[in-house]
Amino acid sequence: NLERLCHDDEFATRTLGLLGAQRLRARLDDLQALVNLAYAPLLPGRFRALDGHADQFALQLHAGHQMVLQPAAPPSRRKRTGEPLNLSAVTVICVKRIDPGHV
Repeated sequence: NLERLCHDDEFATRTLGLLGAQRLRARLDDLQALVNLAYAPLLPGRFRALDGHADQFALQLHAGHQMVLQPAAPPSRRKRTGEPLNLSAVTVICVKRIDPGHV
């Protein structure tokens, strides 16, 4: 259903409502235009790291829905355990899910 939600505008509208579907499409288009993930904080939708989920991030959509993403490839080896992910090294992401009811 996630793939259908991201690629079928009619299904997205039925599932998320008109504004939610429009924001989903806009966020996907914005992400596709990025050179790397370091530019994501400049996008609308309050880009943020998810607490307790290593290397997962969220973008707000509408009515509390959020799009959860992560790097498509495992992050490169870090020098120290717990070191934050270098967002400029992330050039391909994967949408993991759309969570309802988060603000």
